[in-house]
Amino acid sequence: MKDFLASAFMWIVCLLLTIASVWAMVNNFQTGHYFIAFIGVFGVLLFGIPLISLLMPTTKNEEKKESTQVTVIPLPTNKHDLQVLATQLIDDDKPLMQVIQDSLVNPQTFYEHKAKTANNDSIDYEAFWLDSKDDIKTLTSIGMLYLLSEANVVRNVDPKEGLEDFLWNVESLVRVKKHHLTIETALLHKELDIPHCCDIINKQWQSSGYQLALIDTDSSDYTITVIRKL
Repeated sequence: MKDFLASAFMWIVCLLLTIASVWAMVNNFQTGHYFIAFIGVFGVLLFGIPLISLLMPTTKNEEKKESTQVTVIPLPTNKHDLQVLATQLIDDDKPLMQVIQDSLVNPQTFYEHKAKTANNDSIDYEAFWLDSKDDIKTLTSIGMLYLLSEANVVRNVDPKEGLEDFLWNVESLVRVKKHHLTIETALLHKELDIPHCCDIINKQWQSSGYQLALIDTDSSDYTITVIRKL
């Protein structure tokens, strides 16, 4: 309501100043006061252009700027909080939970072994091990996301890949499949950013008890997951 009143007030002010500038311009041209008339022309441009912009309809680009309500989960770096997060994201997959626990007990031994034995894994554990073996926090936190990603508990989404890639990753999530969560794609379009798309999908899932959430990894990519509705 406040935004509407502020916009209405600005529109009225611009309208009055534009009318005054037009009157001054016409009157001074008629009386031969050309310098003052040109000041009136400047006033018409100065106040008339904002007036036109206020009358323009909201575009799709402006829709992207609207606030979205999507849960963003900070990625923990300590072992206890990582285990708590894993428990919240994993339903009854005990073997996966055991793998997560094993990775947290001794991450350097765990990921060194993964680097040596990984063959057709979607994650390049060898490169990850070489880059992160001396950074225990990255090894445990990002490593856990890699393990969850392989199990489709989370998915990494590159915003540059577009809407189809985003939807494919959402539909690949294990909870989306398990709970038969569907997406009405007609409400989405390629100009929307990922948080906005998540917000629209969450509104479709209101009665399901689940919602999309983002895990903050301090990256330009998005890590998406499904959590129980808060």
